[in-house]
Amino acid sequence: MEPVSAGRLAVSCKQCLHSPPHYDVARSAAAFSGPVRDIIHAFKYNRSTWLRKELSDMITGCVITHFNDEHIHAVCPVPLNRAKERKRGYNQAALLAAAVARDIKRTYLPNVLERTRNTPTQTHMRAHERRRNVAGAFQSPTRLRPWVYGRCFLLIDDVMTTGATLSECAAALKKNGAERVLAATIARD
Repeated sequence: MEPVSAGRLAVSCKQCLHSPPHYDVARSAAAFSGPVRDIIHAFKYNRSTWLRKELSDMITGCVITHFNDEHIHAVCPVPLNRAKERKRGYNQAALLAAAVARDIKRTYLPNVLERTRNTPTQTHMRAHERRRNVAGAFQSPTRLRPWVYGRCFLLIDDVMTTGATLSECAAALKKNGAERVLAATIARD
């Protein structure tokens, strides 16, 4: 553990120490187990979008707790595989990110990241397979560089397992000039 400002400690997982992610800090509101897992699955796979408020409140609480000292300029979601979004009818990360942006009074930028290719589901992949699966799968459009440059983004997703997807999204934002990328999820697996 390394000391950081305001007397808090930064905790890095073993994997992050071995293969540092592109995001600066990632935090989750809960563990991905029990009722939290069931609620996320209902929200994500069973069209229970009415759960958005409760789930976004969890992320907002996490953001306020862990990122209160950060100067966040905008909030953006992890882009969903296009085929999955068509089938599901919505991007769960986008629903959450829009609500969090509204709650913390920041700009919501749903298109600051794009998925450059559809990737297979990562549900049963190991960490190294997940990293390879999403490598280069995201970009931040160069036309947005003047706005992205030098800014701090809050990246939102539902669940963080290895952090590979969040890291690739952060890499795309930083390649386009973002100074900092923070990540927040409902749960950590």
